[in-house]
Amino acid sequence: MSRDPTLRAATRPDLRVLWPAVSAARLFPDPHAFERSWERDSWRVRLAANGTAAVVEPWRDHLDILAIRGLWASGSGFSGALAELRELAASRGFDSLLSPLIAYEARGPYERAGMRLLEPLVSFRAPAEKLVGMPYALPSDTVVRTARPDDLDAIIRVDAECFEPFWAYGPERLAELLATDIAQVAALKGVVIGYTLSTVDRGSGTLGRIAIAPGHRGSGIGHALLLGSARVLAAAGAHSVSLCTQQANVAAHALYAGAGMRRLPGKLVFLMGDTGSGGR
Repeated sequence: MSRDPTLRAATRPDLRVLWPAVSAARLFPDPHAFERSWERDSWRVRLAANGTAAVVEPWRDHLDILAIRGLWASGSGFSGALAELRELAASRGFDSLLSPLIAYEARGPYERAGMRLLEPLVSFRAPAEKLVGMPYALPSDTVVRTARPDDLDAIIRVDAECFEPFWAYGPERLAELLATDIAQVAALKGVVIGYTLSTVDRGSGTLGRIAIAPGHRGSGIGHALLLGSARVLAAAGAHSVSLCTQQANVAAHALYAGAGMRRLPGKLVFLMGDTGSGGR
């Protein structure tokens, strides 16, 4: 049996082999979503004869960063797999390779490969039932409701106002997320001033995005969006609600703690390394 460590583009039969690991990492909600992603760009799913595997994707449409969503490799094969993914990123015109989001304590292999730490993140969690039971009040003429397709342009605007380029989504990605995630908006007199994106996977709810336009912060909109999203997640089967935010974002920490969410121990990090490519 070959033990060749060289990563190659996965074939359709390979997807069945990879699915248990991909599912455990919660990269896709179901095998069909995994297969659809592979059908769009099969080079993003990599597999070697020795069992090393990786799933990658562009981080943001407007940035030349290739993100590793999942990497499965033995200790001795880890550095080689990272080197191959760096070469893959360069060959595809990406300037940088981004690690998966990992525990701070697991950063060693990436640092030894020359990747640098980005700003740490921290996690908050609460039982969905606890959040559902909390009341909230909205400013006059403001509502929290389910997002509609015609909210897309406004959501793009709010996202651009709220996030620096590394974190901001582009229009195409936001359109995809609006179609697949649980999306809520806050609207003042019909104008969208904030939004959330969330998902439920095996009873775990994740609030992946909460954004409030800068001119409307501090008025209770964030609290209402958080608790409103928790109610929708609970109705969709979530037993808990979790989220991540930058370690330095003390305003967000206060919002989540004020809603009864508990900060979890430890911190999470991304690491990034240059590929030597001239860009796409």
